[in-house]
Amino acid sequence: ALVVSAATTTVLGVAAWRVREAPGATSFVGLMAAVTVWTTAYLVALVRAPGGRFLWEQIQWFGVVLVPVFFLGFAMDYLGHDDRIRGVLAAVSVPSLAMLALVWTNSWHGLVWREQAIHTVGGLEVVAQDVGVAYWAFTLFAYASVVAGSALLVRLVVQSEYLYLDQSAALLVGVVVPLVGNAVSVLGTPLVPGLDLTPYAFTVTGVAFGNALFRYSLFETVPATWQLGRETVVGTLEDAVVIVDTDRTVVYLNDEAADVFETSVEAAVGGDIAAFVDADEVDFHAPDALGELDLDGRTYEVRSSEITDRHDRALGHALVFNDITERKRRERTLARQRDELQFLDRLNGVIREVNAALIGADTREAIADAVSDRLAASELYDAAWTVDESLVDAAELPETGTIRRDGGETVSGQLADGRSALSVYADGAPNAAVPEGEDVAGTWTSVPLVYGKTVFGALVLFTTRADAFTERELDVLDELGASIGDAIHAANRDRISAAGTAVELEFGTAGGVLAHASGEADCSLAVEGVVPAGSGSMVAYCRTDGRDAGAAPVLEADPDVETVRRMGGTLLECRLTAGSPVFPLYEYGAELVSARAADGRCAVVARVPGDADVRAVVERVQADFPDAELRAKRQQSDDTDDPVPEAVLDGLTDRQREAVETAYDAGYFEWPRDATAEDVADELDIASPTFHNHLRKAQNAMLDELLDDAR
Repeated sequence: ALVVSAATTTVLGVAAWRVREAPGATSFVGLMAAVTVWTTAYLVALVRAPGGRFLWEQIQWFGVVLVPVFFLGFAMDYLGHDDRIRGVLAAVSVPSLAMLALVWTNSWHGLVWREQAIHTVGGLEVVAQDVGVAYWAFTLFAYASVVAGSALLVRLVVQSEYLYLDQSAALLVGVVVPLVGNAVSVLGTPLVPGLDLTPYAFTVTGVAFGNALFRYSLFETVPATWQLGRETVVGTLEDAVVIVDTDRTVVYLNDEAADVFETSVEAAVGGDIAAFVDADEVDFHAPDALGELDLDGRTYEVRSSEITDRHDRALGHALVFNDITERKRRERTLARQRDELQFLDRLNGVIREVNAALIGADTREAIADAVSDRLAASELYDAAWTVDESLVDAAELPETGTIRRDGGETVSGQLADGRSALSVYADGAPNAAVPEGEDVAGTWTSVPLVYGKTVFGALVLFTTRADAFTERELDVLDELGASIGDAIHAANRDRISAAGTAVELEFGTAGGVLAHASGEADCSLAVEGVVPAGSGSMVAYCRTDGRDAGAAPVLEADPDVETVRRMGGTLLECRLTAGSPVFPLYEYGAELVSARAADGRCAVVARVPGDADVRAVVERVQADFPDAELRAKRQQSDDTDDPVPEAVLDGLTDRQREAVETAYDAGYFEWPRDATAEDVADELDIASPTFHNHLRKAQNAMLDELLDDAR
């Protein structure tokens, strides 16, 4: 019988291991393993005990102490109580492990067995034991654990309306029989003194559990699905739920219902539903009836559903209170969003007009007028004006404020993106549709006019609209600020080309990519050209002095350099993302004249319009390169009387200069030509190939001089 018992529980454990992902399967495997250890160790101890009978008596306790732990864990996991299983198993494992330690140290204290005597009966070695207090304590603990697990199975049968009756009955049979056998062995008088009937009873356990596993699909139709599904539905239900019996007595309500009725669950259960709602307004007779109920200024949709048992006997009603006040709020929210989208559509129309006006604005003044006029005339804003960067500092902007038509009042405002703050000081009255001399309360915002990292000032907006400057509106205004910044940048560059005078600024710094590379590679680098490359990067063409063996590797290792490519000879093409004074100068609209790095320092010369704010340019460069210093400031003017530098003609030989001037005077360079090469050659009294030779050399010399100057 013991062999059959051990074999059966082993087979069941292996079968459960194959479906170990199912709820309770892992604990079931542990239970079967513990039973197998108990049975096998007891069998070896009875028949043949290598090492001594008492040794195997102790070995079997590895299974004995784990049976109640794994059974209780199986019951909880199988029934869907996995949220509490870890804490319970941790608690029941402590006395089990403590008992195992007492068993193996019993010779020191005698708390488990005070005396043990071996008797041979029919060739079997049984042990008569005088048990101690620890033995009795653990026995009570093990019985309590098994009874607790069994109670969970019984409760499942009742609550599920006998849906899991077959599995539960088979499991209970497999538990009760060895429990009775153990009680007879411990408390009663077995047929053979000292014989433990529990391992023999495990044979019945194996048969019963086998039926549950194979016949009744123990791990295919698991109660955890029913239990957890019910808890999930009830636990995640956000509506108020009340359950009443046929006498309209409240038997259950969830926390949401307690909040609705401003009571506690304990106080409400057992009371009449009429204490909370007018029962006449709830239809308890129609199945799945719908009604409306007003409570404390809120409107609820009430669904009444009849509760019946499997014999269709009425047990009560479930009332679900759905707060449709929130639904109405959502409808209002949708209406507000619709209005916001309509407003944004109007705003985008105004911004399209502003962008169209920016195309024809070629100065900062024209840009400011175009932006302010169109925004103020749009009826979206009561006031709109721009201020340049010299009027911006770090201060906070209140959410609300006032504006006076006859102002001169200080206005402060918060940047639209919220990342920093600024104050705007209006020197004069804003161009606003505000009555003369009256104060009008409203809301301010300031939009940064940004190109790259350069702030060209701010666009100040004032409105009396309710709910003004929402997140979406500010996002749109941020994009407008970037468009205005682009326009100002382009206007600055155009001013340099068109201005009669310009200011040439020379900066010196030890920071940046080129200065670092010149110091590390012990060479000099001269920038021969810079081209914007998109995504905020630039391509710089750098000429080295021939000692550039280490320049390229140093540049490639710099985090501000994306790529380095040798163009031939000593010319390098470097794609930069930052790390050069060229970036802030370009953002400000300055024209690069030259940039040269040597001995760990870089000198940059840039040209700005004569009326530019030089201080703002210097501060912008120093924001990225704190050690940068302005070495020189040179005023320049265009001399239109002599468009061709004399040095260009000085480099020609007499015959070359004569050939160029004669060809020019003869109209050789006009299109269509007024004279052919043969005509000019006849005028010079030379052959046509000779004229071509002089002209080609002269053109090469003049182009070399002009291009070198441009660089």
